[in-house]
Amino acid sequence: VSLYDHCRATAALATALYLYHKENNSLNEDSIKNDDTEKFLIVSGDLYGIQDFIFKGYGDTRKHRSKLLRGRSLYVSLLSELAADIICRKIGLHRMSSLLNAAGKFLIIAPNTEKAQDAVNEVDCHINDWLYGITLGEAAIGITSLTATPRDFVEKHFQKLWDRISFQIEKKKFSKLDLDRHGGAVQHYLERFNNDLRSPVCPICGKRPSSDMVEGSSYIGQETMSACKLCRDQIFLGTQIVKNNNIAVLSKDAKCGPLSSRLVEPIYGIYQIVFLDGGHESMAQRGELLGYWDIQPWARESMASRATLKMINGYVPVYTQEDEHDERILYSEKSERKKLEAIEQIKPGDPKPFTHIAAKALNVREDSKTYAGVDALGVLKADVDNLGLIMSCGLKPERFTISRIATLSRQLNTFFACYLPSKLKGDARYKEVYTVFGGGDDLFLIGPWNVMLNLGLELSKDFKRYCCGNPELHLSAGIIYCKLNTPLDTMATQAEEALELSKGGEKDRVTVFGETVPWFNVEDLLQVKDKLQKWYQENIVTRSMLYKLNEFIYMAAQEKQILDQNEIFLKHMHCTKWRALLGYFVERNVAKSFPQEQRPQIVKDVASSLASWLEVYGGWLKVPLWDILYNTR
Repeated sequence: VSLYDHCRATAALATALYLYHKENNSLNEDSIKNDDTEKFLIVSGDLYGIQDFIFKGYGDTRKHRSKLLRGRSLYVSLLSELAADIICRKIGLHRMSSLLNAAGKFLIIAPNTEKAQDAVNEVDCHINDWLYGITLGEAAIGITSLTATPRDFVEKHFQKLWDRISFQIEKKKFSKLDLDRHGGAVQHYLERFNNDLRSPVCPICGKRPSSDMVEGSSYIGQETMSACKLCRDQIFLGTQIVKNNNIAVLSKDAKCGPLSSRLVEPIYGIYQIVFLDGGHESMAQRGELLGYWDIQPWARESMASRATLKMINGYVPVYTQEDEHDERILYSEKSERKKLEAIEQIKPGDPKPFTHIAAKALNVREDSKTYAGVDALGVLKADVDNLGLIMSCGLKPERFTISRIATLSRQLNTFFACYLPSKLKGDARYKEVYTVFGGGDDLFLIGPWNVMLNLGLELSKDFKRYCCGNPELHLSAGIIYCKLNTPLDTMATQAEEALELSKGGEKDRVTVFGETVPWFNVEDLLQVKDKLQKWYQENIVTRSMLYKLNEFIYMAAQEKQILDQNEIFLKHMHCTKWRALLGYFVERNVAKSFPQEQRPQIVKDVASSLASWLEVYGGWLKVPLWDILYNTR
């Protein structure tokens, strides 16, 4: 077991025990040694609606799309971190008592006292009232608590306690909102709108009222002018996060400069967020500094820092000097005005918009003057398979302890929150891939469409190595490709649907181009792609022949499907002719420009390879084929 996690758990338990006995005036040896009294209060939190909060919007988000994604992703992390912080402060605990905190979930060990129970109930009401008011029911935090005895934490007993905690968390999901407090129409909703503003309804989210405090803000821009407080704050965070590594969490009344350098709406009405690079000592002396975090520890060679390391910020592609000479960025722009705007936008160190990330998918043709392929985005969504089962049953009863659970949770989070962004930053092949979120047990990435499958395969291998080859620990993923004007919520929905297909059977698979393929077969398909591409480059097969191959793939896949059925009808037998049709097609069309003496052997090799691939892979052959077709378009 990790000594670090064991020490943290020991300190959290000792703190809770001390506060329990202190409040009950029982700081004596007999009371302390009594292991059958319910001395602990286990507080759990789960942030609901993360995906909708990050991706959904009913207004025009195109202008601020990448900033909003960065800001919303960071905002979600802050909501979870600071919710746990409020509870700890109200009870009188150090933040180390929050043993688990990742992917919108946290767990706190508190004393089972009347003060602690009242604090949890008070914070629950305060947090969810605030969230309901600012997100209109889109997001909520389910806070649950249960009591436990010291004996419950002892080996062989902790499994039952963990099952109780998990049951409480799942049960809470069926009552995410307190209908007594938040049921019915949103009170005074229409009264919040100010018709004197340029746009009374926030043009970004399309659901909250614009604020006069935000009108004309430099973060919103001259075209939009109006926005609600939340959208402005998310754009503020998304703008600042690529310029600064350090976040200062301050009390809402702290002296922290003009409105342009902080949130308009403090989180939970309590926490102000500013980006600092030093100068926080005076705030600490005044008691205004509640936290000082380094949110990009993976971006430096050394992990040493004067700030607390918090891995809550993913990798964002930024312009380099090389981009100033990359013609692909201008190639897709049709008008001279658009090209000039694109040139002005390229400033080393600034984050890249999705239009320029998509342009990186274009390939230089042989003439070195034009480009092939499509400038489209790829979306990769992946998570750990069977994590709930692993967390509850992955350890033997005698080894199932709070320290080991904390270690498992922390190490899983480290892979997604630290290793992943470090890999993207350090590998030239993937430096254009954008981390929407990565932490806990999942990831969501957006990048040039033609690098996402290779990246997914590498991450799957890396994760298996990270888990020491444990056959029960693996990733499933969904990959979708989309045009630049695809709405964010559509991207998220389609990626989630692809991921669900991968997790619907044996798992440890990826769904791409609508085909669900085990990871170990993806490597074989990439080798098939290399061979098909070689044939195409050597003019053994033409582009029209590659398109024709789609028909044979469909027939081979249909044949596999009907052969698995108990009955086969005559009207479905047409697909079984694909072998004969393929042989005829290859004989007539392959290597037509080659010398007559070379052609028979080439035709034989192509026919044999295609027939073998169709037999083995069926519909999966779409993956390498469509990759080539889109890359050479």
